[in-house]
Amino acid sequence: MVRTLTTTLAAALGENTRVPVVSATVEDHIIRYDTVPAANTALTQNFFSACVANDGSIIRVLAPYAATFTSFQYQRITNPTIASQWTTWTTFAGSSGLINAHAAVYVSNNGGTLRAFVQRGSGGTMLWCWTSTDNGVTWSASPTTVGTPPSSATIKGLSSAGNNDIFLQYDVVGGAAMGAYFFAGSWGALVTWPLTPTSGGAGLAVYWDSASSLYRIIYSTGYEIWTINYTPSGSVWSGNGRLVPATPGGLAHLSPFVTRESNGVYTLTYIDNDAAGITGLNYAYPRVRQSADFIHWNNGTVLQEANFNAGFGLALVNRPGDALYLIGCNLAYKRSTYSQSDATRYLDISGAILNYQREERVGQAARIEIELDNASGVLNTKVGSPTSFQPLNIGSSLLISEGYKTGAGHTTPETVQTTTLRIRQVVFERAPGRNRVHVIAYDTTRLLDMLNSYQTVYQGASISFLLKEICARAGLLSVNIPGTSSFTQTIPFFILQASRPLRTALEEVMQTYNLTYFLDQSETVQFRELSSGDPSVWSYQPEIETLSLGSDDERGERDEPANRIVVIGSAPSNTVVGQVTTGEAYDNTRMKLTGVERIGRVVDLKLTSAAQCAVRAQSLLYREQRGTVRHSVTVPLNPALQLYDSITLTDYNAPLGTDRAGTFRVKTLNAHYSAQDATFRHTIELEGL
Repeated sequence: MVRTLTTTLAAALGENTRVPVVSATVEDHIIRYDTVPAANTALTQNFFSACVANDGSIIRVLAPYAATFTSFQYQRITNPTIASQWTTWTTFAGSSGLINAHAAVYVSNNGGTLRAFVQRGSGGTMLWCWTSTDNGVTWSASPTTVGTPPSSATIKGLSSAGNNDIFLQYDVVGGAAMGAYFFAGSWGALVTWPLTPTSGGAGLAVYWDSASSLYRIIYSTGYEIWTINYTPSGSVWSGNGRLVPATPGGLAHLSPFVTRESNGVYTLTYIDNDAAGITGLNYAYPRVRQSADFIHWNNGTVLQEANFNAGFGLALVNRPGDALYLIGCNLAYKRSTYSQSDATRYLDISGAILNYQREERVGQAARIEIELDNASGVLNTKVGSPTSFQPLNIGSSLLISEGYKTGAGHTTPETVQTTTLRIRQVVFERAPGRNRVHVIAYDTTRLLDMLNSYQTVYQGASISFLLKEICARAGLLSVNIPGTSSFTQTIPFFILQASRPLRTALEEVMQTYNLTYFLDQSETVQFRELSSGDPSVWSYQPEIETLSLGSDDERGERDEPANRIVVIGSAPSNTVVGQVTTGEAYDNTRMKLTGVERIGRVVDLKLTSAAQCAVRAQSLLYREQRGTVRHSVTVPLNPALQLYDSITLTDYNAPLGTDRAGTFRVKTLNAHYSAQDATFRHTIELEGL
């Protein structure tokens, strides 16, 4: 996974005279949801929906609260900061007193044609639709009938992907069912799903995935939230899976809304409602979650200040050139947006760096401690607080790029981004003649050290699926998993336990086949299956400043490397009492060296076949063999290297050196930069290949 360097930068790295270059920026990419004061109204909550028109106007529709029948209303918000636009409503022609006050409503933008949907209640139960082709300024004088749900059922949920469609969730005997109407000059017949009715219905949300030519659907049963896909070609419903499981005692999850943002990330909102049956508290607040693939979702964030003020959900409306809005019946949030031109969210600190030390270590979050020059207090106003957001603040991203000056006379600076970390500590240090700012930051794998909030049981899941799931729970949505065989193996039964560090769960899954991971400079979690045949990516001889070569047969008290591994899995069947599945691997070379058989035994009931046990035994033996080699080398800082890279060391022949050479694997990278001491080096700890 070595980073790619230009030919000129690689050449500069090998020269005897090098001129280091370091650049760093601080960027506030934190997602914050700020209330829109103008949207705070005293409106009684009921079914509503919102979308954005082609001119950027927010279109909101509402069925005002009533005991039985009501009207259908709309509003057009051209400027979200004007309070009167949030309180002015217009009734759709032909809807007064005819609308089912207990049925869902929806509005969508279908390539410039706005459609507003609602169910009639008095004099019929058909699904009605009004249209607008001028961005919601005017609407059709009367509704069009889309269709009538089976048995004149009440529609509990409506959603449209803006693809000339409308999906509905409606009451049936025994619960709720789902279907869809599609428009092609006129509305077609209802397409119903083939599944058995759910226990109930409390809303649905739909997105059209044009790349996959299918609809991605999220729906609530009242106590659970599920996902399913619908492919129009062939009318196939597939992938039904539980996103939020039921909670004993009755915690409800209601009113989902979903959108896909320009970066490909799905954002989902729904309501967590506890009527004091679970926690003893009575609450109903929105939760915001995200996913990169519509399968693995992070735990999300709650908007607690909206407690009981968003009972019918928060619609997601993305205004081009503005921001993402979360809109309810009587409140709205605007999500902050990063911009490099915003001085409160971006700062170039390259010229202020005095020194830093950065450590990357296997199985831990990378850490950096950096010292900045604050002469004359130039950084004072750039350090934020919990209520005053500035670039140098807790949670901001610290991006480091390293390299050298290239070309004749070393005049052209060339750098490669080597890491992205999140600030965890900002400290002022002042003394006579000294004014500094110290910053400590870690990479985002530190999120894996959080405790898992919800226990989940997985059956028959692949290694790849579980790794993505655990990373997503921690908020690590960018994951790269190779397609090698170990990642496709399935685990028959796995429990992601609550109140347990997510890193512990991740490592438990990886240990099944001795897999590895690290975070690269783009904040993508890179998983790897190591092989003794991995090629060397860099070679060192004359650049070596300090070299320590050694073999290791003692890694701690009573911790000696095993030369025979026995893995015991679960029984393939229950036909024989006490039957188990095993796999073994041997290091005969090491056994001859020591003259002692050292057995390492592992019991892993996730393994169900001899082949799986044998693969795990061999991978564990590789780990033991790597641990018998321990080297350390200090070299000029190399921005190409990453954890687990293989490098070749060749020492000088006697009498200058040890005559030793070999290829080894990077286990730890320590980078040190000091302008005053002219230090720019890597100290690298290595293990066997």
